[in-house]
Amino acid sequence: MTGDGQRKVVSAPAKTAGVRSRPSALRGALFLFLTLLCALAVPPSASAVAESARITAVPEAEALARIDQPHTTVLVFAEKSERPGEATLALLFRPQPGWHVYWRNPGDSGLPPKVSRGDSAPLQPGELRFPIPERIPVGPLMNYGYEGEAAFLLPVTVSPAAKGDATLRLDWLVCADVCVPESGTVSLPPAALRKNASPAVARAFRTWRSRLPHPFPAGRAEAAFTADRFLLAVEMPGLAAGDITDAYFYPSKEGVLAYAAPQRWRLRGGRLMMGSARDLANPSPAGSVSGVLVLTRPDGEREGFELDAPLALDPAPVLAALATGGGREGPASAGFLPALVLAVLGGLLLNLMPCVFPVLSMKAMALLRSAGAGEAAARRDGIFYTLGVLAGFLSLAAILLLLKAGGEAVGWGFQLQEPWVVAGLAILMFLVGLHFMGWWRLPAGWSITPAETEGEGAAHSLLTGLLAAVVATPCTAPFMATALGAAVVMPAPQALAVFAGLGLGLALPYLLVSLLPAVRRMLPRPGAWMERLQQVLAFPMWLTAVWLVWVLARLAGETAAAWLLAALVMIGFAVWAGRQLVQRRLWAGLGLAAAAGFLWLAVAPAPASAIRAADDRAPAVASHARTDGTVLDERPWSSEAVAEAIAAGRPVFVYFTADWCITCKVNETVTLDDAALRQALAAHHVAVFKADWTHRDPEIAAELARHGRDGVPLYLFYRPGRAQPEILPQILTPSDLLARLAELSAPAAGRAAE
Repeated sequence: MTGDGQRKVVSAPAKTAGVRSRPSALRGALFLFLTLLCALAVPPSASAVAESARITAVPEAEALARIDQPHTTVLVFAEKSERPGEATLALLFRPQPGWHVYWRNPGDSGLPPKVSRGDSAPLQPGELRFPIPERIPVGPLMNYGYEGEAAFLLPVTVSPAAKGDATLRLDWLVCADVCVPESGTVSLPPAALRKNASPAVARAFRTWRSRLPHPFPAGRAEAAFTADRFLLAVEMPGLAAGDITDAYFYPSKEGVLAYAAPQRWRLRGGRLMMGSARDLANPSPAGSVSGVLVLTRPDGEREGFELDAPLALDPAPVLAALATGGGREGPASAGFLPALVLAVLGGLLLNLMPCVFPVLSMKAMALLRSAGAGEAAARRDGIFYTLGVLAGFLSLAAILLLLKAGGEAVGWGFQLQEPWVVAGLAILMFLVGLHFMGWWRLPAGWSITPAETEGEGAAHSLLTGLLAAVVATPCTAPFMATALGAAVVMPAPQALAVFAGLGLGLALPYLLVSLLPAVRRMLPRPGAWMERLQQVLAFPMWLTAVWLVWVLARLAGETAAAWLLAALVMIGFAVWAGRQLVQRRLWAGLGLAAAAGFLWLAVAPAPASAIRAADDRAPAVASHARTDGTVLDERPWSSEAVAEAIAAGRPVFVYFTADWCITCKVNETVTLDDAALRQALAAHHVAVFKADWTHRDPEIAAELARHGRDGVPLYLFYRPGRAQPEILPQILTPSDLLARLAELSAPAAGRAAE
């Protein structure tokens, strides 16, 4: 008998010079840019052929035996071994279209084929060898098996003195939308097992053996379990990232990984690292983990390796590597074209997010200016603003991908985890506000207010676009998370194309207005009133600077924020001195020098002990009470704490946030502070965990990546007893959680009524 024992059968459900004189040059430049973008976006072609669709060309008449059942035909072929008294049987299963049989470990449901010897003694079967399995998703389940032809090889030993026929009994489960157990008995004459196979049968055996996994050298694979993850590292010298398009590990037994969870992998320096959600419902194996590692080549060919990995792996380097992206994620990953479409849609919606409100001030001024400009000037503004946004997003994307390639656990908005970036943006917003007030001017050609000359207009639009890309990063709009999570595991050209799509979506409304005269004619005409409006719009800039000072306080401590405020005061002094005092250059220079000194005290690594203190400060573990008297069991996130709450049978809510993420803070104020929601969470004894990504944290980055995300916010809801969470919308509302809590109450009420 083969297999890992009987399992419960589950019936699963079914399944620009000369702008004015040469406007066409701008259109041509934009066309060339978009053409280049499309060229980068084209994914490499592959003639992937599903192995399940292959039918071996072997004459059925040469089969030693045949079993015909309603949903499966089984043919038995034999090949004599070079060793006397030994042979190999091929049990060729051909299920009907739409039906499948199972691998040694069938996954979430099913039973593997089983071979048992009859009453006769002439034949002794060995261990059944299974071909490389396939993933068969069935509703929320993931099964392992074969939807097409599958040849199971069975070594047998024949007694030299055997004269009577040997009998074998085959039992298997075949499934589609229902599962049907089938069986049959075959009689095999020993003389037939001692004969040489015909050339056609010999060729078929070579084909069938090529579909078996290869033995993998011992000592080159290690595994580990964390509280909720299974990790695997395999040394494969000479294997490059371009050599494979997918990697998947099929465990031989239960208790290793959650079958339906995606498997994430990373190949670096000939070392393949993999991770997936751990199977928390069954005991984990002790000592080592065995299974089959399957690699998919760019041409669609699959190669399997049987390995036995001792539980001796250090999980930290693998978790860090998986958090950096690269490689690919399992079935949950979005393909390139869907990711590109989602990125453009996310960029469009990003215009409505609060992060972009400060830049909308500058865009509003530019739109009003374009109402009185000529056609060429309007097109110029739209095109250069779009190019600025694209340049900003592509630059950020390139830095992000380079950091990930270097092993850094970073994600979308990564630059706002650096105090010096936050301080620099605060100073920039403060300066823009002063500029809007007319208290100082940027050098000619780089004005960010309405241009006085045509030459200044292009630089103004380009700079505004760059600034829009930078300040948009604290926000995540709907559709963005899936797009960016997929982008960071794509090849670099496709990843950059997805980020460019995000920038194109952000710039698209203004680009269309600049290219459509009918829309521009609906805008008010420029006039003297615009100067006062420009001054009013300085205040959103300063409010943004205030928010960034608060972010710096959360990142690096109150002392760093105080030094930054002092730097802003000295910048204001320099501007005032440059306008009012005799020897204004001297006084302005002194003011700027003092500002630079204060800024250095705020963010430089050596004196900024507040930064280290903030990093080392342990978060308080306590329940939180609000003014409405509601007490929530809210604790800092850790994978171990979440696993304990799940094991205790409690519902769990996890929210991933950061102080620099405006979308996160809006959701927390509008939704998580809602009195009715907090009362419902407390009434259902929901364990609430906060994963704070304000500072870099490789474990949080790895958890985000495990759920196909590259930034915050992320909201997870675990139903009682379930190890896999439901991902909630990024724009969270109280009803999103209240509806799920109500679903938890309904079954309990039904049981009480019974």
